[in-house]
Amino acid sequence: MLGRTIGRFIVSTNCGWASVLSRCRVTAVYCSAWAKGHQAPEPECVHRSGSPRRWLSGVTDSRRKYANARPGSTYCVSARVTSLGMLSPWSAERCTAVPLDDRGLLVRHGRWSRGTPHGYYLGTATVTTVHGAELVRPGVLARRISLIGTKCRTCGTVQIYWNGAPLRRVNFASQRLRRRVRVNVANFPGPQSGTLLIKVVSARRTVHIDGLGVSQ
Repeated sequence: MLGRTIGRFIVSTNCGWASVLSRCRVTAVYCSAWAKGHQAPEPECVHRSGSPRRWLSGVTDSRRKYANARPGSTYCVSARVTSLGMLSPWSAERCTAVPLDDRGLLVRHGRWSRGTPHGYYLGTATVTTVHGAELVRPGVLARRISLIGTKCRTCGTVQIYWNGAPLRRVNFASQRLRRRVRVNVANFPGPQSGTLLIKVVSARRTVHIDGLGVSQ
């Protein structure tokens, strides 16, 4: 579910037999990459460049939520457990991506309206009915890309381009109104950098762009 709580990390201790003898203490770190305007740096993870940032230390509850994530970021979390004086190895990373809001897309061609309607991701949407209207996001670094929009009876179709080449056509027409729909656009074998272009290919039909999912 997309909403105003845009970053949600859940850590489970899974202490096994040790939990019946003493309460586990969890230490967790996270690392991130944030695409501000141009190509994002590599995530600051243990096995990559940079250093992890401590998030939790010595907590005894098994579930925690991190709610300060920034749109357009990918966060990876690793945790370890202390119990009966023993310290576990760091867990494998679990990563989550926080979608970029539609305001992070630049208008390249055509008339688009930037509204704040109810029920949209972060309370904003970028809307047009103009055939050939374009939104662009330069400097994207991603392994997976998804588009977030609205489906409805009168909704239109967009063509997605990656570095000038057609990537996927997305039809938002639907018999039922559905907001904050996430449509997978690309799954690359590894991180790719480039420019993403969204072009309206329908005529006199409404296109509601709500955000862009980019994960590394």
